[in-house]
Amino acid sequence: MKKGLLLFIFLCILLCSCTHKKMAFNKRQWIKGKNRYYMVDSLCEKLNAEKLNRSEIVDFLGDPKLERTQKDTVVYYWLKSEGFLTVWILYIYFDEDGNFISAEVVCED
Repeated sequence: MKKGLLLFIFLCILLCSCTHKKMAFNKRQWIKGKNRYYMVDSLCEKLNAEKLNRSEIVDFLGDPKLERTQKDTVVYYWLKSEGFLTVWILYIYFDEDGNFISAEVVCED
């Protein structure tokens, strides 16, 4: 009985920590590196709606501290979930002219 209760409590904690809470995009918090993981859905909606170019996005989001470029067609920003230290990355893709194509969030172990 005691083991079953402990297992139930552990599973409840695990389930609660895996849920994705959402927040509206807030530029000030983004620049400070706070809650990026929770704002990313709202940010991706904004990027898809406004179709900013590469320089506008970098001006808007700030210079990525760990930027990776491939012919200036990819830039990424580190995101961090507060649950179990999982690291997520926002990849933003551009065409050869620097126009926004898409954004995706990827979990990297």
